[in-house]
Amino acid sequence: PDKLASIDGATTTVVVTERAINGAKLLARELRIPNLRPSTNDESLVGYASLGEELARDLPDDIDVVVIFATSGATAVAVADTLARTRPRVQVHVVQGEGNTGLVAPERAITDQGAHGAAAGRLGVRRSRRGRELRAAIEATGGAGHVATAADVAAARELLAADGIHVSDESAANVAVAR
Repeated sequence: PDKLASIDGATTTVVVTERAINGAKLLARELRIPNLRPSTNDESLVGYASLGEELARDLPDDIDVVVIFATSGATAVAVADTLARTRPRVQVHVVQGEGNTGLVAPERAITDQGAHGAAAGRLGVRRSRRGRELRAAIEATGGAGHVATAADVAAARELLAADGIHVSDESAANVAVAR
């Protein structure tokens, strides 16, 4: 609701749907505009590279690890590529939930049963065309891929809540791996 409230309705059309991916495909087709979904459009890497540039510029010199949750892998690829080029001593570690590990642990089976009840487990795409690209990007930084279990996420949430910090499942998974 806060994000929707911040959008200027005078210059922007907001479409709310329970089926966002299908809705975006339909709008792109009907309006003949590009679907800029990060998992499928390479232009997203250009945009996310600016996040890597910002991190490279603003990270203190003594920070040598970045932990980032991946759904399609687009953000993580762009950030890792940028940091490998601009801050070669910074490792990028990529996290996925236990029910959807196609990028960081492609050998693991991805099943509805495995994702059932897994915090951060069903976020993102089941299969991303960016898997090899992501693994190469994180290896270039000396980083690795990690799987966060529901128990990992719950423990991180408990730790953060003790300090009055409330975060998404993805952020809790990042904290779990960082610990």
